[in-house]
Amino acid sequence: RLEFTEASRTIIVQVVAEELGLPLDRIRIEVWDTDAVPFDSGVAGSWAARVNTGAVHEAAAAAKKELLHFTAQRLEWPEESLVLQGDTITSDSLNESIAWHDITPNESVGARATHMAGMGELSHVTSYCVQVAEVEVDTDTGEVKLLNLTTAHDVGRIINPIGHQGQINGGVVAGLGYALMEEMRVEDGRVTNLSLGDYKLPTIRDLPPLTTVLVDAGHGVGPYNIKAIGEGPTTPVAPAIANAIFNATGVRLRELPFTSEKLYRALHNTAG
Repeated sequence: RLEFTEASRTIIVQVVAEELGLPLDRIRIEVWDTDAVPFDSGVAGSWAARVNTGAVHEAAAAAKKELLHFTAQRLEWPEESLVLQGDTITSDSLNESIAWHDITPNESVGARATHMAGMGELSHVTSYCVQVAEVEVDTDTGEVKLLNLTTAHDVGRIINPIGHQGQINGGVVAGLGYALMEEMRVEDGRVTNLSLGDYKLPTIRDLPPLTTVLVDAGHGVGPYNIKAIGEGPTTPVAPAIANAIFNATGVRLRELPFTSEKLYRALHNTAG
């Protein structure tokens, strides 16, 4: 059973292409209606790649095995000598090859080698993240500028480097938002922010230079040694900025977001 986002879809296609030796544009995903599968609580956080790659790998390997078995029986080739690479099945011992669709009878065109796979209990492998924030503080106004942010992660095998880096960048932006800007004001149980003008979301102009450090952990989960990258980039942003503010001013802020008003009051010991 798989969980789909566009990033997950890309990784799924990559795994099938890798296991069957096919180009990416030959892989098509058919999404089932949720009524056709048992209830599942979902992948929650940082589970999508871990669950999907394992299930897809198992299904692709089983389908490949079924196809090679069919070929061995049909052509009377020794099954243990068969290798599938894309559209071609080769017998190493006989030094012969054939396109697998050529041995499909005309009346069976469209026949499928199918297999259903799922992932059960997965070991809990921790993903570590360390971040360093550099800030500039205007002590007259309490304004905080994030000058630089370095985020370091221990990683397993990265299936999709562009998506992986995108996850890191997006996580950092989300962390920056709740650390310095996004403040939902509630009075008597009612949200008093009138619009997004009163609830500042980070934009590209708010981002400092971002530096990413990837450290190969040498281990992970599943056939590709996956490690999670979902929440890791987001969680430490606010603590890193809080520590940087403390290092710069000696003031320890303990309430998010770290607005200019809160820091000004803390610096000047005034009541809120």
